[in-house]
Amino acid sequence: MRVSEVGRGIQVQTLVYRLLLAREGGYAAREVEVFGEGRLDRFDRPGEGKHPTCMHFDNVTVNDRFQLAHYGKPNNRMSTRVAGSTVKLSGYLVPITTDAKGEVRIEKTMRFQDDRYDVDVKLRFEGTGPIAYVGAWWDVNDKWTRAMRSGAGVFMPLRVGIGDSFGDNLCRAWRSMKAMADAAGVWMEFIGTKASILVALKSPSPGKMRAGGMKFWDGPDDAIEGEGVSHGCINLDVINCELARIKPLRLREFAFSYRVFLSGPTMLRE
Repeated sequence: MRVSEVGRGIQVQTLVYRLLLAREGGYAAREVEVFGEGRLDRFDRPGEGKHPTCMHFDNVTVNDRFQLAHYGKPNNRMSTRVAGSTVKLSGYLVPITTDAKGEVRIEKTMRFQDDRYDVDVKLRFEGTGPIAYVGAWWDVNDKWTRAMRSGAGVFMPLRVGIGDSFGDNLCRAWRSMKAMADAAGVWMEFIGTKASILVALKSPSPGKMRAGGMKFWDGPDDAIEGEGVSHGCINLDVINCELARIKPLRLREFAFSYRVFLSGPTMLRE
């Protein structure tokens, strides 16, 4: 394994995968590669269309007004420290709407292993008002994904070039963390032809996250509907008050952690 600073950010390379934590995107990942499958982030028209927020891997969103990485809005407020296979990031999310108020401070620690990595996230909300949404998410090219499955027992075949989970279907893909924990656990997986990517919650415990859940996006964010589909996206919604049907939360800070597997062939992992 090698974690090193390069011209565009920090590169992580193991025997199984390679990630570029891109400096301009607050060190959200680009150039996502699982060896044997190749690049998983070769999007057709990145940064175009109605939703240029997407096309990033391991991004963070708060209230749909702040993000770690966003096209057209470089995040130059992050500092980094690399110690062996650990990367520590600290700074601020960037506002992505004109009505964004306050600031969101983030501390993000990433610990890399050969076929996985673990992440701890700490957020502090400064003058933002109530918190309705906090999520981490992972985008890959629609041409790579063949199916999605989750700890709630959901299995969804995915068609290349077809939006299988957006709009009303996106809401139906949602499962609360309690429902997932009562089944096989809080996790969701992309399945490709030779590899898979699985995201699993580590903390807090699902029972303490009444507004939390997971959902899967597969739709036309950077293309006109009917002209093609760009990507699939696992959403770890640690707070989603709309879909949980509760009022926004008054919080000063929030912390969560998760594990990401990048490997193959696909299998249920401990």
